[in-house]
Amino acid sequence: MSRGMESPGFSRGEEVKSLTIAQQLESLQAVIANLGVAAEQGQALWDRFQRHLKQGYRSLTQGERLFWLTAYTGDPQPDSLQLLDILKESRSREIRKAAVTYYVHHQGKQGVTDDWRATVADLLKTPGELRAIIAPIADETMMRGVCAHDAVAPWMQAHPQAGDETVDQWLYGGDGINVEAVVDYLSEPTRLAGVDMQRVVDTVTYGRYEATWAFARKVRFLSVRQLEILLDSGFADVEGMLINGGPYTDGQMDMLDKRDHETVESALWFYRQEAGKLSRERARYFADKDSRFAARIDKAINDETYEKLHLA
Repeated sequence: MSRGMESPGFSRGEEVKSLTIAQQLESLQAVIANLGVAAEQGQALWDRFQRHLKQGYRSLTQGERLFWLTAYTGDPQPDSLQLLDILKESRSREIRKAAVTYYVHHQGKQGVTDDWRATVADLLKTPGELRAIIAPIADETMMRGVCAHDAVAPWMQAHPQAGDETVDQWLYGGDGINVEAVVDYLSEPTRLAGVDMQRVVDTVTYGRYEATWAFARKVRFLSVRQLEILLDSGFADVEGMLINGGPYTDGQMDMLDKRDHETVESALWFYRQEAGKLSRERARYFADKDSRFAARIDKAINDETYEKLHLA
């Protein structure tokens, strides 16, 4: 190709350097996929990537590092110490996240190394986005004593099956926002039945609102006694629970009705109106009060509704 026909933005060194990380990554991926013109345009980037990789990973540009971590399948592949160096030194959140993801997929299965553990511990002490970046690492020991919201919530979201020892430190650590993270993200909400609710309300000194309404959203997994403790402690009231929570078991509704019948009746007003309309329609179509035909329709509708609302 003559100089006058060179592909603009790719054949000249200075112009290649001006490309964004995303553009470099896209072009390098095009070479791998052999996407016609795009691959031809990316050849200069590919040649430079190969040259830099031979010189050592520190010679890689940011775009090349992202490509190396996310798409390159040749040799050499990054090792644990190189990934750690990238995590500590890179200024790009995307590249740091790619380094952690690569580590989890390729190295983390053998356990977190001491070098990584020390660095992660330092990152967990640093406010900001780095706390969330380390969330994919499924090492519960590294989360012991960690209480920062921007570390706990993303980690719980990534590891909803966390063990009791790990989640208990947040349930009973006094911070309602961390309580909310546990309650919201547990993969098996039936575990909430084992929560010592009295201990929760006795220890939470911050984020009471967040903790209370997290439990309200999962209230059907709580015992009647756990719900009573939330009410007795002043963390919640009947009206607030009916507005913000649900659905409720019969035992829970009986307890709420005994505590505040007027509020329960008021909350169920709309339901009574709709139930009344349905009753009149039933009477119009079915002569038998206990019509089996109507019951079959009701069951089909209820089964479908409960599957959508409760099992989704």
